[in-house]
Amino acid sequence: MGNKKSIINLVKEGLKYCVFYLVVFIICTALYALSFRTPLFASLNVYFYRATKLLIVVGIVMFVLVVLFAKYNNFIKITVRDIALAMCVALCLNMAFLSLVTVAIDRSISVYILSHMAQNPDTAFTEEEITQNFLDVYMDDYEAMQRRFDEQLITGSIRQDGDKYQITEKGCFLVDSFRLVAKVFPIDNRFLYPPEE
Repeated sequence: MGNKKSIINLVKEGLKYCVFYLVVFIICTALYALSFRTPLFASLNVYFYRATKLLIVVGIVMFVLVVLFAKYNNFIKITVRDIALAMCVALCLNMAFLSLVTVAIDRSISVYILSHMAQNPDTAFTEEEITQNFLDVYMDDYEAMQRRFDEQLITGSIRQDGDKYQITEKGCFLVDSFRLVAKVFPIDNRFLYPPEE
C-alpha cells in the first residue's frame, strides 16, 4: 500500500514539473512572438539577427520571471537545475522554430513561388511564367539582390568599394565553413562551387 502511495506521489510530482516546463515554454513563446511587434531592434534589417537579439531579451525576462516564481510559489519546489532546464528547453525550441520556419519564410524562393501560385489558385503556370514572375517581382520589385548585399555588408562578409563588392576574410571563412558542412552532410554543393568568372 505504501509503495502504491509513493508511486502516485511521484507521478503527481512529475506532472507538476511537466506543467511547469510547459507553462514556461508557452509564456516564453508568447513573449517572443509579441516582441516582434515592438520597436526593439527595429533598425536591424537582417531578420535573423533581430530575431536572435529579441530571443536573448525574452530569455532574460523569462529568467527573472521564473526565478521570482520559484521564490514565491507554493505549488512546486523549483531548483536551479529546474530553472536552467526549463529555460534551455524553451529557448532552444524557439531558436529551432526561428531557424527552421520563420527564417525560411523570410528568405525562401520556394515559399515565394508557392505563395504566388496560391494567390492565383485557379491558374496553371508554365515554368517560364513562374520564372519570369520571380525575376520581375521577387528580384526586381522586391530588390532581393540589394537586400542580400545589405545583409552581407552588415555582417561584414563583403565590403563595398564604389559600385563594386568584394568578399572579406570573414566571408571566405563562412564559405569554407559551408563547404566543410557540405562535405560532412550530403548537400548539393553546386551553390558553393559556382563557375569562376
